[in-house]
Amino acid sequence: MSAPTAEPTSVRCPACRSDVSLDLESTCVTVCARCLSVLERSSVGLRAIGVSGKLRDHGSKLHSGLRLRIGRSYVNVMGRTQPEDSSGNRWDEWYVEQDDGTWAWLAEDQGRYFLTEPLGGGPTLNHAEVESLEPGARVMLGGEPFTVDERDQSVIRAAEGQIPFFFRLDETSTFVDLSGEGGRFATLDASHDPPRAYVGREVQASELVFPHPGDPTYRAPPPTGGRVAVEGKCGGCAFPLKVRVPAESVRVFCTSCGEAHDIDGDAVRHVRGVGRDIGKRQPFIPLGSEGTLFGEKLTLVGWVRRVALTPEGEFPWDEHLMAVQGGGFRWLVLNQGTLTLGRPIPAGQVAPSGARVAVQGVDFEPFTIGKARTERAVGEFPWRLTPGEVTETADWTRPPYALSREQHGTEANWVLARHVDAETFEAGFPGRAAPTPAGVGMAQPFKHAAALRVSLYAAIVAFAIFTAQRLTADNRVATRLEATIEATASEATPQSVFGEPFTLNGGEAITVRVASGVRSNWAFVDGALVNADTGVAQPFGIEVSQYSGVDDGESWSEGDPNGAASFSALPPGPYTLQLNVIRGPERSANAPSIALRAEVVEGDPSFGWPLLVFLVIGAATIVLLMMRSAHDRQRFAYSDFPRDAS
Repeated sequence: MSAPTAEPTSVRCPACRSDVSLDLESTCVTVCARCLSVLERSSVGLRAIGVSGKLRDHGSKLHSGLRLRIGRSYVNVMGRTQPEDSSGNRWDEWYVEQDDGTWAWLAEDQGRYFLTEPLGGGPTLNHAEVESLEPGARVMLGGEPFTVDERDQSVIRAAEGQIPFFFRLDETSTFVDLSGEGGRFATLDASHDPPRAYVGREVQASELVFPHPGDPTYRAPPPTGGRVAVEGKCGGCAFPLKVRVPAESVRVFCTSCGEAHDIDGDAVRHVRGVGRDIGKRQPFIPLGSEGTLFGEKLTLVGWVRRVALTPEGEFPWDEHLMAVQGGGFRWLVLNQGTLTLGRPIPAGQVAPSGARVAVQGVDFEPFTIGKARTERAVGEFPWRLTPGEVTETADWTRPPYALSREQHGTEANWVLARHVDAETFEAGFPGRAAPTPAGVGMAQPFKHAAALRVSLYAAIVAFAIFTAQRLTADNRVATRLEATIEATASEATPQSVFGEPFTLNGGEAITVRVASGVRSNWAFVDGALVNADTGVAQPFGIEVSQYSGVDDGESWSEGDPNGAASFSALPPGPYTLQLNVIRGPERSANAPSIALRAEVVEGDPSFGWPLLVFLVIGAATIVLLMMRSAHDRQRFAYSDFPRDAS
């Protein structure tokens, strides 16, 4: 992994006379590793402009002097700054030299990485335009569309190594983070005049390939990953405080009285007037609980009680902040006894379409829109959470997923959540009981969805087989019979008719069709197909009738003089058709005879098992569809976009 890097140049720190490095022509500022003086490069040498604050240990594997591979490209880590935004969140901006001599920024924030390079072509937006950008706004950068995630202010609190731009510690400036499709990412930095744009992409942790221990640039990461618990006492009630992820957390609330404390290195500082009494309210599992959901190892570090503000009243729910092993956070949300696990996603992945939105081509329908207030909290958080704060909220649903957007000021956060059923939770957190549902959750899927899909597919297959059978059947007429049925054919003295011998091929359904010619009467054909070799008979019965007349000057007619009987395939062989015909009583002794025609059709698919299967499965499918409809009506019962009860 080792490769040639820039030839090092050493100069003296004007503050302590220690050697400092100026390896690159693009270096504007370097930080003395001994006295932490921030040294600005000028035509007359180095000039001290301040002293860097203490770097917060985020447990990063990156460090100045490291050479690593990002995807297929090698970079040299030259230095970093540590900005802090208005919420207190602090992250690392690593300055990396690429093998082609250009430089880039590798931002590291809560387990996520973003690699960006300066956008060429001159200024994109002026200061007034940057300051006016709001979350959700669309911006073109270098011909690419981006969506604004947040506009905030930051200050550089600390730095180390070599930096490719001039800056002042603790000087406030505006930045805008944007995201695009396919993991694209951009930042607008208004600390320069004109503002600078940096464009790149989110880098997965798996793309970072670090040197092996034998490489000269290797340095082992902190053995605890920077996550050494900080302990202290509450400034309100002296109850013990424990900060489990001090590398990320900036505020902690007492689990006894709810008082707030800011985290400063290895100490906690009481912040009066921010916390709220939590009474007996606590998360449904204790802080510090560890488990695994959807392949991620999680630790509960914070709990928030929030309420939706609606014209009908206030509706509470609980949010549990889960720290992910390896970096980052997830939200385990408890609402009406149902759970979802959410992860943040960039706004660039969300495509609005009217009231609906789509995430990577998956459509979500609107569920709620309104405002929510933070009531109280316990545990720790990676921003300065403030009870009483009101945010604008919106939710969309596509079970088993839900999408949420929350905006406060000029920052909007999107969270994609997945339903967590009781079995999944209890398997991931052994010994912890899942909450008891009090309704149907926003992202809760229909529990018989798999059965419904199977029944729909089975019904389609059965209908397709039935249709194909009808279209491909031979419909071969095996025999025909014609006879004259006299008026004397009665129940007491039926008239018998015998057909000529014929042959059935076997393997196909049989239909016997009768055309009786009966008028204003009825007739019954009691028949059988008799196998001439075995004597086994297949009986059947066909009743036909036809009546007509004139009432009050209007003619009417009912019944059908034609009929049929169907049954499954018979064994192949010689057969005869035998009929016993009965006519209904005639009004006149001189009633005319009727002409009876009968035929046996082999391969007629007018009835068969595919149709029976289709009817049975179709009935089951209808029942399941009705159950799903009821499920969705319950799911939308508290939605701002309720389903039609009909």
